[in-house]
Amino acid sequence: MLVAFLKGALVAALSTLGGLVAAEIALRILAPDILRPPAEKGFFEYKTDGRALGLVPNYAGNQTRKEFSTVLRTNDIGLRDHRSLAEIVRAPGLRIMCMGDSFTFGWGVDWEQTWCQRLGQYLRNERQIDTTTVSTGYDNGLSPVQYAFSLDNYLSRLKPDLVIASLFMENDVKEAGYIEADGTKGQRLRELSLGDG
Repeated sequence: MLVAFLKGALVAALSTLGGLVAAEIALRILAPDILRPPAEKGFFEYKTDGRALGLVPNYAGNQTRKEFSTVLRTNDIGLRDHRSLAEIVRAPGLRIMCMGDSFTFGWGVDWEQTWCQRLGQYLRNERQIDTTTVSTGYDNGLSPVQYAFSLDNYLSRLKPDLVIASLFMENDVKEAGYIEADGTKGQRLRELSLGDG
């Protein structure tokens, strides 16, 4: 009787385990987004040229970490902005495009609190300069090399009057090859210095 019970329990346990494995495989194949954390679902995409990472257009969700939770929305061209491309381009006044990495993107803060949007608020409110600011920053550690790949696309679409590129000296300049790991000038920085006279 005990042997029969143990056999039944073993069969039940193995059947349950097999069912769970089959369900996991089915989810990974049929609905992989279900297994991602909510803050990461549909958030990034690689461009077709494979060189740049972008944000998915028309995304709405939350960016949640242990330290913060922010609302994340992208517009019709995948920029972290509440305004459509048409609204940005039609906006009167000075158009400023801010390029950068997670700092420009606004890692951990709501859109209105990003430095790019705060710059626009300051220029409008304190300096009475009619200004529209738009950020092309990403929160996945892009470097100036990747900025260059998307610059022409953004210039032609956003038609900015001014472009501000934000660099994080710790990794952006090193990753672009301008400074060697030991802190000395890299070959690109030497070439840039010579080329600029």
